[in-house]
Amino acid sequence: MNAQAYTFGHGGEVVVGWEIRTSPKLFHEAVQHAVVRQSNGSLLDVTPHPRLERETCFVEDSTIEFSNAGGATQINRYYPICEDRLRSKVDELIEIVCRQQRYMIETGLLAFGFNMGDRVEGLNELVEELRSEVNGE
Repeated sequence: MNAQAYTFGHGGEVVVGWEIRTSPKLFHEAVQHAVVRQSNGSLLDVTPHPRLERETCFVEDSTIEFSNAGGATQINRYYPICEDRLRSKVDELIEIVCRQQRYMIETGLLAFGFNMGDRVEGLNELVEELRSEVNGE
């Protein structure tokens, strides 16, 4: 867990909860996450983000637990915000991703940063199809 490693060298307190992300016109996603509460009370997110987000939304939830290896113990939560015409495809995408996350949590692969996205049949095609429809291509 990045937040815990940071506190060993810099001080502060690990705060657990949910990072809220948005896939525009598709869904909001709540991701199990941890940040650091600094001595001045401000929250610092020390985890690198692949989406290049400058700011993230974090909701504290003290009931969240991480595995001994620092991995997530719960699948992400998804809240569709898409148009009705896209709903069945968005639901299909969410179902595939949740199934993948459950497998990764149960096998411990998530704690090691293993990504199965490229190995799930049809996932990349579905993502590209939704991206095209949302962008009007």
